[in-house]
Amino acid sequence: MLEISQRNRMPVERINRHSGEHGVAMTRLEIDRPVDHTRLFTCPSLAPLTYTPVFPTLTPPQQRRYNQLVGLFQNELICFFEQEVGARVLHALLRLSGRMSPELILSLRQFLEEERQHTNVFRRLNRLAESHWYEKTDYHILRAPIQLMALIRQVTSQTILAPMFLWFMLLMEERSLMMSRHYAAMDPDLVDAQFLAVYLAHAEDEVRHVQLDWHLLERFYLGQAPWLRRLNARLLEALMIGLFLKPKRANVRLVDLLVAEFPDLRPVRPRLVHATRGLVDNPGYRQMMYSAEATPISRALFDLLPEFAGLRRRLFDES
Repeated sequence: MLEISQRNRMPVERINRHSGEHGVAMTRLEIDRPVDHTRLFTCPSLAPLTYTPVFPTLTPPQQRRYNQLVGLFQNELICFFEQEVGARVLHALLRLSGRMSPELILSLRQFLEEERQHTNVFRRLNRLAESHWYEKTDYHILRAPIQLMALIRQVTSQTILAPMFLWFMLLMEERSLMMSRHYAAMDPDLVDAQFLAVYLAHAEDEVRHVQLDWHLLERFYLGQAPWLRRLNARLLEALMIGLFLKPKRANVRLVDLLVAEFPDLRPVRPRLVHATRGLVDNPGYRQMMYSAEATPISRALFDLLPEFAGLRRRLFDES
């Protein structure tokens, strides 16, 4: 059993009842007004460059626009994870319905539908903010190579590797809850009202998803052979370190988009890129990304499983 002291787990039946009683929080929102470009799109503490000495050298309009670009990027990432990873993994698990209880099957189907509806809302929000960028695509900042996209789509459909992506989903959805807490702590007059409403509503649904990820890991991970558990742990470590703790392509693209809108920043672009790439060693950034506060259930579960000792040390910056 993947039990954690001082962490109550919601039974599957209660997850289903909660979903039936409350519905999908994000679908109750009316996301149809122009986005306010005089306000922030995300909490400043979620924007990577704010952790670097170079950020205060930017003018207030430049800082605000960088913040807005990060907010758009957050939405792109959520669309990516929910439709390219989450939905495919859930479809793969539903092919194993013979190994699940009717209650768990119902939870998976609800989970899948909620992911679809979340993607629609975040897509809509980005189109309201920058219609010319998102008219024909969900990804303007996140430009994953075609080969990588094909690999992800292939791998996420394989049930033998689904446990790795369940860990990935748990980490991402716990971070979504953390992000919503940051939004909730902001002065609402500083942030666009629709961005704020979307992230607060997202948290209502993600609480159920985190709980369900926990159940799915117990059902589909603990029973795996030791060698397969070790393989899943190593692959997850490579994925998390490569994509999130060593900011590369997308974070540099944020800088380039900012410079394109503020040509006077061209001489300082190398400093901005250098600061971005140095975030891997920035304690504040690391704490914001992954910590016992940001991802408490993931961190506690890693403590229970020896195959995650290496990832725990690297992801949570433990000596």
